Amino acid sequence: MSKSILKNTLYQFSLSVFNIIIPVLVGPYINWLLGVEQVSLYNSANTMLTFFLIFATFGIYNFGVREISRIKDDKAAVSALFTNLFCFGLITSLLTALGYGLYTLLAVPEKQQGVFALMLIQILANIFMVEWLNEALENYGFIAKKTMLIRCASTVFLFLTVTHPDDVMIYAGLMSVTVLVNNLTSFIYIKRQIPFAFSAVRLSRYIKPLLLMLIIANINYLYTQVDRLFLKQLDLEGIALTQYTLPSNLINMVLVVVQSLLVASVPRLSYYLAQGNEEGYSELLAKSSRSYFLLVYPVCIGLFCLSYEAMYLYGSVKWADATAPVLRMFALRCIVTSVYTIFTNQILYLKGQEKAMVKILGFGGLVNVIADTLLLISGRLTPVSAIVSTGLAELLMLSVMYGFIRRRMKVDFRLFSLKNMKYLLASLLFIPAAWGIRKLGLGILPTAILTAGICGGYYFGLLLLTKDEMLFFFLQKIFGKQLKR
Repeated sequence: MSKSILKNTLYQFSLSVFNIIIPVLVGPYINWLLGVEQVSLYNSANTMLTFFLIFATFGIYNFGVREISRIKDDKAAVSALFTNLFCFGLITSLLTALGYGLYTLLAVPEKQQGVFALMLIQILANIFMVEWLNEALENYGFIAKKTMLIRCASTVFLFLTVTHPDDVMIYAGLMSVTVLVNNLTSFIYIKRQIPFAFSAVRLSRYIKPLLLMLIIANINYLYTQVDRLFLKQLDLEGIALTQYTLPSNLINMVLVVVQSLLVASVPRLSYYLAQGNEEGYSELLAKSSRSYFLLVYPVCIGLFCLSYEAMYLYGSVKWADATAPVLRMFALRCIVTSVYTIFTNQILYLKGQEKAMVKILGFGGLVNVIADTLLLISGRLTPVSAIVSTGLAELLMLSVMYGFIRRRMKVDFRLFSLKNMKYLLASLLFIPAAWGIRKLGLGILPTAILTAGICGGYYFGLLLLTKDEMLFFFLQKIFGKQLKR
């Protein structure tokens, strides 16, 4: 337990920021170069890949992080579990690859099959996906450095090789090979530390818990991924799907950065629970969730205020008008659903409430499917209406989940406490400030920079002035000395 949670969080945070910088650099170039038709083709292939990967991963990642974290001090037990989960993933990945290959041959138009076929590499690469073991062992430094190096090399190759409007095949191939190299590097690294123990293979004992995780993954699919499938029916070119996908990708990249404040604490939370240290668990849960709210609320409100500027810079001028309202709705929806990761990954799953998760998530997912169906039949399905319906379904689902956590599980997690909600209330003043700055007519980039600077300075200054506990905690850790409050 010598590894620092703060260092782990900083590594994860740095990697998440890096994972935003690269797409921000590459995204506008790809959207401008390939054009609407080619980008829509790639997004369609990626959407189906995402669906099939659910069955290839089979819930191994989350299950592995939780279970390895509990037994990390027992090297023999870690080796045995690693071997079982690797063999399980090998089987599911190969079967999924077969299913994806048949889908490509039978259901995809011949002229699009090349791009879909290249995505098959990512399913096969899943065989070597062992990042869950690195995460459980808190090897966040290795994960961050390795991923940054590989993605930098991939970006250089992208600008050297993807140079014509019809290079979508090269782009798809490069993205898939990058995933393969990343996974293989982690596999080689972890195998030097953890040997296989094939004599301990008992795959049957893992079928039930992993099947539960598969069901949870599929139920999650009933939300955003279902929206994409319904939108795909609106036009063969996938224009509506792309109008939905570009803002979704952007806000997900941003949220991954903020969620890194939670991700790095999961292995330690699981360890505390395994040791029966409820006090340590509760203290870390409260601290990590407050640090999350400190960032997630201003990020959501900021993206709401700068939706047009963000999509202009990320998706290019071709997509800005159509995608800005979509990003605005995504930002509002994320204010509601920002607690999902806390509820599921830090409370329900770590405390072994998979069955309850299935029921609650299934309830909300079913509501969303019904809503999308009604919107499609009535001719009112658009990217914006799809987000609204999903957001309402998620709000209903999270309300039920919060009641279960508080009343049935007796977990003392206070979502609506003043300590948590003050970050949202403080962020709401971004809206009039952004409106006033936009009235100056300074242009896209100056407006974005000035708004971010003024709102960010105001937010930091307000927390400093009110002596916010979490802000001072981070400042003390960064500067290495006690600060006066």
